[in-house]
Amino acid sequence: VVKKSRYPELNFPELSPVTETFKLTPQGQFFDRPLEITIQFYPAGKYAEAGLSWADNYFTPSTTLSFSTRQPFSTRVWSGISQSDIDMLHARSILEDQINFSSSTLDKLTAIFKLVMQDTIGAAGTPDDEMQSASPIQTYERMKTGRGKGWCENISIIYYLFANAADIPTRLVDIAGKFGPLKLTGHYVCESWIPEHSTWCYVDPQSRVAYVTTPEGMLLHTLNLKRLADLGMLGPCRIKYYDAEENELLDRDAHAFSQAIAGYLLGDLVLAYKFGYAKNSSYSRLKNFLFYPTLLYATYPIPRLFYLKKSLFISVILFSLISLLAGLWRLIDIPIGQMFK
Repeated sequence: VVKKSRYPELNFPELSPVTETFKLTPQGQFFDRPLEITIQFYPAGKYAEAGLSWADNYFTPSTTLSFSTRQPFSTRVWSGISQSDIDMLHARSILEDQINFSSSTLDKLTAIFKLVMQDTIGAAGTPDDEMQSASPIQTYERMKTGRGKGWCENISIIYYLFANAADIPTRLVDIAGKFGPLKLTGHYVCESWIPEHSTWCYVDPQSRVAYVTTPEGMLLHTLNLKRLADLGMLGPCRIKYYDAEENELLDRDAHAFSQAIAGYLLGDLVLAYKFGYAKNSSYSRLKNFLFYPTLLYATYPIPRLFYLKKSLFISVILFSLISLLAGLWRLIDIPIGQMFK
């Protein structure tokens, strides 16, 4: 541990160059991947000896950490569903006899994925209007009982619900993109946060793929898959695939999957990372509109509507304050004017 504080301070010698690797140990968390940062320090005094008036130099040749000027949203915020949500409570009660809540995140993920696959067998198809307006738990009940069919979005929100109910922070990813009326692509998947690996993990219920790894075993997220697909390098990867005949999750190479998913991932597209699902009972459209952006990845320029939304919001606040002050001034001004009549 470098230092027990929110912003650790690292001390370096004043006159000697040094290279140090610092390991950070988050309290109460375990990671398979070490959190390390290597810093090379070269002091200003050494530069001065050479007649160079440079300040102290800090260089990071390697690190497993990500750098950001903004405080990121927590994984729980990304899931966008309250632990007290009615659907969450219902889903958790269903899972109590189905999974071991104390097992590793990947073990829970595969158990939940298998449950979702078993309960939605034969339910793929065009949804009706009632299915499209259903909450995640209602979608699950309709698909399980054969009263409704569903697309990728419908089955993804079922996994999304049960994964979050099992304390696996999971977010929805909408793979889309349009030029006028022309749709470039369209698919709906999930990403689950795997704390032991410090990464988001691609989960594709419609394709029956629980997760994808590199040949070396590194878990991949949606953008990883997009980049590999564009390079033609997704085939050598491995997938955890649900085989309906075997009723098991099997390890397979990703060649067949890479060909099937290519139409969704290749070329121009937009990845939209969602803060929750609008049909969750605890979802607030106003809160999401005001406080959360829609994180987008696009291969072509798109309008930055979040800045427009923010500008309009600030304008409304300023206009309201000016109107309030003007009203208060009239209340003050009228009695003072009457005193001199």
